[in-house]
Amino acid sequence: IEIIPGTGAEWQAQFPDNQHHPFLLSEGHFGIPEKILYHSFAEVVRVYPSFRRIEALDSDDALLASSVILFANSDHNSAFNFHKRMILEGRLDEPSELAYIKLLAMIPKNSKSSLLWHHRRWVLERLFPATPLDGDDSEWHVHLPVDTCEEEVLIVTRACQSYRRNYLAWAHRSFVLQQMRKRCLTDVGSEYKSLFSKEYQNMTSWMESHISDHSAAQYLCQLQRAMEELNLHPVGAMTLPSPVGYFVELIQTYPDHETLWLGLR
Repeated sequence: IEIIPGTGAEWQAQFPDNQHHPFLLSEGHFGIPEKILYHSFAEVVRVYPSFRRIEALDSDDALLASSVILFANSDHNSAFNFHKRMILEGRLDEPSELAYIKLLAMIPKNSKSSLLWHHRRWVLERLFPATPLDGDDSEWHVHLPVDTCEEEVLIVTRACQSYRRNYLAWAHRSFVLQQMRKRCLTDVGSEYKSLFSKEYQNMTSWMESHISDHSAAQYLCQLQRAMEELNLHPVGAMTLPSPVGYFVELIQTYPDHETLWLGLR
């Protein structure tokens, strides 16, 4: 999904067969005209100035309205709270909400919203609740299946590709990493261990092509520490390559990048 300039009329000549005007659907990409979106946003805000006093009969229309608001402004706390209320009342199911948030996160400016990532974790915790263990001081009590962990990592990757150095997206990935680590500590022979190896391979490739991404370097250090603790290693290697050696090697190639020196420290 992308927010495209104008009203959509500008794209008619280029895509004469488009049947979704004023929206644009081409090769799997869905474009929302910026002026249409913000005109809709202004109208929705006029009709629903507050989501705190909406009667049950209005809930379906209000849900659509709040969805428009969040596409235009993913920092709208009241709209997210309304979605939470709809979930708690059984009017909105968690898988549908996760799919919607995934779409929101594809829009670069939305992917840097702290509320968006917090709301996603809230929905995941509703869908995959876990009982806190003794001594567990983590703030996110959830038991994510392997395929869900992979999905979350993929969503973060896409968000970071569209909005570089996205600290909040990397923070979400860090939460997922913590869950993977917990599962490896409690599940012998867990599938999560192979996911660690895949994640390490992906992250080293990412770091080598995004050497100024401080949040990525920080996450890679967390990943390396977790793998050392769990005695895990990448596929095809007998041991985990030295984290120090990895950053030293990158510094030898890119000595002027501060991020690499921070990673080394």
